[in-house]
Amino acid sequence: MIILEQGRYLLYAAMSCPFAHRVRMVRLLQADQLEDVIDLNFVTGQSAEEGFHFSGVPEPLFQAPSLKQVYHQANPDYVGRFTVPLLVDRTTRKMVDNESMDLAISLIKTTQDDKSALDLLPEGAEALARDLSDKVTTAVYKYLFNPDPTAKQEVKKDLWAQFDHYEDLLGKQDHLMGSTLSLPDLVLWATLIRYDNVYARQFGIEGKSLHKDYPNLKRFARRIWNMPSKSKSGITLGEDANLPEIIRTYWQSGNLAPKAGNDPTSPPPETLPVL
Repeated sequence: MIILEQGRYLLYAAMSCPFAHRVRMVRLLQADQLEDVIDLNFVTGQSAEEGFHFSGVPEPLFQAPSLKQVYHQANPDYVGRFTVPLLVDRTTRKMVDNESMDLAISLIKTTQDDKSALDLLPEGAEALARDLSDKVTTAVYKYLFNPDPTAKQEVKKDLWAQFDHYEDLLGKQDHLMGSTLSLPDLVLWATLIRYDNVYARQFGIEGKSLHKDYPNLKRFARRIWNMPSKSKSGITLGEDANLPEIIRTYWQSGNLAPKAGNDPTSPPPETLPVL
């Protein structure tokens, strides 16, 4: 249960991470209730040895130099990977949750009593969002980390089948659940905007392009890119995504760059047009 109290929580996120991105977008779209309740703190790098870390200034709650140490402070009994997103209660100094879909849904449900809040979770939306997370968001990492070339091709084939399905659907309606924005849109969009520049070019899932091969997905992505948030800053979802920073972070990641065949010491490639 999220307590709507100013400054109560700290959300640790990575600009590059599509899983953390879905939680960030919910926070922005419900910013009139959540922006002052949940502060953001971004990791600034990732190494194979320490995982996500904070360059220069340590994070503000525990003064920890790495996310691993935040986990140990917020939950000494935690066993698992030190991933983002991570939500920590500043008052109790305890970990709240680190499962991105559960967090996004919890934030949406926390704001549902507000008549002005977007209905991001209509009937059927949770099931579709979870399906997309499994078959689209996670698929690109299954491709990257699978050493079997045959298995990689199967992952690519299945991913493109998903794109083909939603390309057809979005030729008939503006959003995945019909005429209005919902959580499944955010889940799909976070992958689409990363596809050409990161997953195709850096991960090697080549052969198709959002920009060239999927006009309806491209139109859908542009619509959400230009969508205003409810943040006091007036930022749009596309501006908040910060695509050049996403590209740079993936390129220089000590964990992902070697798998993708990138040289993290060289400049990241220029941003390809997405929309």
